[in-house]
Amino acid sequence: MKYFPFWISDYLGATGTLSPAEHGIYLLLLTHYFRHENGIEREFAGIISRARTRTEKAALKRVLAMFFTLENGVCRNARAEDELAKYRQKSAKNTANAQKRWQKDKDAIASANAHAIAGALVDTGHHATPMQSQSSDRSSGYCAGAPAAGAAQLRDKGAIFTAWKALPDGGGGGFVNNLLREHKPEARVLEALAKTLAEPRNDPKAYVLAVLRQSWRRPDDPLAEYLVGVI
Repeated sequence: MKYFPFWISDYLGATGTLSPAEHGIYLLLLTHYFRHENGIEREFAGIISRARTRTEKAALKRVLAMFFTLENGVCRNARAEDELAKYRQKSAKNTANAQKRWQKDKDAIASANAHAIAGALVDTGHHATPMQSQSSDRSSGYCAGAPAAGAAQLRDKGAIFTAWKALPDGGGGGFVNNLLREHKPEARVLEALAKTLAEPRNDPKAYVLAVLRQSWRRPDDPLAEYLVGVI
């Protein structure tokens, strides 16, 4: 823990008979207890409390007797154990809630991506990707029937770009820009992105690269076996 609750009235009520040295020793023991979220080994209590003189060692002995119980060589404080139990319970609850929110956001993004791509393909008049429905055009190295250039294609590109940037593991707009620079023609890249966005993917970047690789693959491609099961 990076902090612990300090109830002033409770502390003063329980430590009214302590000397200044005993107060210091008790607080040092408590801060170590909460920082490490565990009891204090009896053999190290003197080091932790910095009790060096005879008076300080006597103060340590009194503090341990008043506020700690010895269990298998470990000094435990009942109030500290209660606070740690509350802290762990709250931490576990917060973690579970965060995981639920993350899953909900992930599902919402996947749904938004699917709707965005569906709308983009409708705008361009494409209900299936050319890689799925058209034969390969050897002159361009891409599938025939790619979206025609113009306003409709720009809307398609914008929707795909926006949907991809929303992916948690998609690499953002920078990844898409790199694809557009390194792979030609642009329509081929957009189709690969659309195919990847059509369904949730564990690794969207690897998937879209595999799709691009497949569209250029020769029958004797030595890397063909590595694409099996990826797309």
